[in-house]
Amino acid sequence: MSEPLRIRAESSAADPDSMRFRLDAAVQDAAPVAFESAEEAGDAPLAAALFGISGVRAVHVAGNVVTVIKDGAAQWAELKRPIGAAIRSVLQTETAPLGHGVPDSDGDAALRRAVQKVLDAEANPAIARHGGHVGVRDVEGGVVRIEMSGGCQGCAASAATLRDGVERILRRTLPEIREIVDVTDHASGTNPYFSRAPQGASPLARPLPPDAITHEDGRYMVSPDFLAARLGLDSDTLRAEIRAGRVLSREERGEGADAGKVRLTARHGGRAWAAEIAPDGTAIEVPPPRA
Repeated sequence: MSEPLRIRAESSAADPDSMRFRLDAAVQDAAPVAFESAEEAGDAPLAAALFGISGVRAVHVAGNVVTVIKDGAAQWAELKRPIGAAIRSVLQTETAPLGHGVPDSDGDAALRRAVQKVLDAEANPAIARHGGHVGVRDVEGGVVRIEMSGGCQGCAASAATLRDGVERILRRTLPEIREIVDVTDHASGTNPYFSRAPQGASPLARPLPPDAITHEDGRYMVSPDFLAARLGLDSDTLRAEIRAGRVLSREERGEGADAGKVRLTARHGGRAWAAEIAPDGTAIEVPPPRA
């Protein structure tokens, strides 16, 4: 008798309407695929079965991860069991859970198509209300380079749009993304925020929320809820990775002209985050140093 299929549900602290269902093996040897409605399910038995569950709004599959996005009114406590049962049933009875029309995995080209589809379905409708648009410039080695246009180009809120909106949406859906890079020429936009940075200041420096970093027993502590999203994780996964020793952190104190400053760096996999704390306690998010 074969062992039962193991499914691990992973909630997202950044997006309460999204949950990943991680399997032991790939759903199908196919490119990442996103189903944004029941009409798009086509001949994909897995998508059809999941859309048959009341409250399921979208289904994304990438490798061994099935990401389900629910309606805001639905509750995960009522959805998790039928979703797990549907996944098990389809994978045990179907040879092509995603259908026969889905293209085979072809690396970066497939990832680029999937990224653009997710952007057009979940990010751009909201961004368009502010006169902006986000598109894919290129994908290479799992590194996604995106470009903002319209009202997003040069907008002072573009960093928040990228990190708290676009990046969160893409990472919850396509976990094989290694890095997301903004290649927009913000200085040439109609509202060039970055060109107004003080002389000598990093154009990527951003103030941190007051509760993002605390000082306890002589050490600086970064809020897990804040740091998790910066490293592309949810809070529970971040804590587990810290316990397992897979999150590297460093605290450096400045010397000479930088005396009194402290730089905090955190790394996980191919991602990194850094902040600089001034002598007066104010903190800004800065580009992380090279590994």
